[in-house]
Amino acid sequence: DKYDTNKDGFLTIRNLETLLIDDMGLNDEQCQLYFLLIDSNVSKTISFSEFKKWLRSGERFQYIDKPSKYNLITEAMDMFKKYDVNHSDCLDTKEFKQLLEELQ
Repeated sequence: DKYDTNKDGFLTIRNLETLLIDDMGLNDEQCQLYFLLIDSNVSKTISFSEFKKWLRSGERFQYIDKPSKYNLITEAMDMFKKYDVNHSDCLDTKEFKQLLEELQ
């Protein structure tokens, strides 16, 4: 209830920031990473079931505790953002082709 401020059963990025940044001491980049990881259906909100699934996964912030994993994930996020030119949080065919061409 503390984080779901509008009581709709979903967490927005702002709600998650309150939890992860204000209450747990993570930074903004780490919060963004976890929002993307937890929001499994890319709805730009986190449902109670998505949050519960993440909590039960036992992940416990290991993506940020291990620098090598964290660096790989942030590099992948940065690359994704670079090619998601229309900011849809999805890569269309053209964007994906451009990404693949750079990787070759």
